[in-house]
Amino acid sequence: MKSLLCLVLTLLLTNFTLFGQRFKDLIIEMDTVGKGLTYGKSVHFKFTTINKRGKKKEVDYKKIYDRITYDVTGGDFNTTTQNFNFLIRTKDKKYSGGAVRFYSLFPEDFKFDKTFLLVMNFKGGLVLRFKGTNGISGISGSSKMNPILFRDGKNGEPGSSGTNGLNGPSILVRIKKEKDSVLNRELTFLYVTDSSMAQTYVYKCLYPDKGIEINAEGGDGGAGGDGGNGSDGKSGINSGGTSKRPGNGGDGGNAGNGGNGAMGGRITVIAHTNAADLLGYLKLLNDGGIAGRAGRGGAGGKGGSAASGQLVGTNGKNGYDGTAGYVGGNGPPYVLKVEDF
Repeated sequence: MKSLLCLVLTLLLTNFTLFGQRFKDLIIEMDTVGKGLTYGKSVHFKFTTINKRGKKKEVDYKKIYDRITYDVTGGDFNTTTQNFNFLIRTKDKKYSGGAVRFYSLFPEDFKFDKTFLLVMNFKGGLVLRFKGTNGISGISGSSKMNPILFRDGKNGEPGSSGTNGLNGPSILVRIKKEKDSVLNRELTFLYVTDSSMAQTYVYKCLYPDKGIEINAEGGDGGAGGDGGNGSDGKSGINSGGTSKRPGNGGDGGNAGNGGNGAMGGRITVIAHTNAADLLGYLKLLNDGGIAGRAGRGGAGGKGGSAASGQLVGTNGKNGYDGTAGYVGGNGPPYVLKVEDF
């Protein structure tokens, strides 16, 4: 037993060493060329590996995440796509910039530590995200392995249902042109009050004609979890004086339902008389949230094959698909005003 454990440990360490030698060095670049670093905008990071021969190769972050991790302030990463984008946070009362640090998980194997600072320049259009929180997706049921002791397959586990999204907030937006004491020039200021949080956030931009998007949509419903697959029954045996019937397939698990999309929020915009011309650059969104997808029922397992003189085992039943959620209702019509304040 001790020798077996030593062998497994040796294989693991050897595999880790080989796995860690896929590249010798790493270059990380932050793309800010032609971009306005302002609220709600994304910044793309590019990863290039260098092997022992000096050959460079651009890769996705998922190719290096086992060796490189990161810490962030003032934003969030979107790693669900092939690109690796840093989304500058919008709901931060005193936001002036952010920072991203990439560093080695195992410094003794590969040393890397680099920090990128994101300094706001307020040159791009604004994207202010106050969308309601999305529902949480249901958990898919586990599929079952083929039986070892018993003849019949096991039933797949059911998937759980997604939760409902949360309603978009009621927000009041005040727009005014003012002189910025830091940049010493006139900027467009937006004072956004979120009644659901009893908070007022202040934003500013240099070029409002590049667009100002304010999103108070309802949260999307979470997807229903899929049902797990049933396992196959064992094959029948009828030879040498031994007879065992073919096993029946296990049933697939039922799927979870999708969560409902939530109601869109209420948006009221009051433009100061010196900013009345900016109302035409606004893009206001308060649609209802998207319905959560229904989960898919699990597949039933196959009945075991028959030996001579036997009947084939019964196939398991497929699980039922879940029901999709409902689309959330749109928020009320926008209110636009011009007045001094």
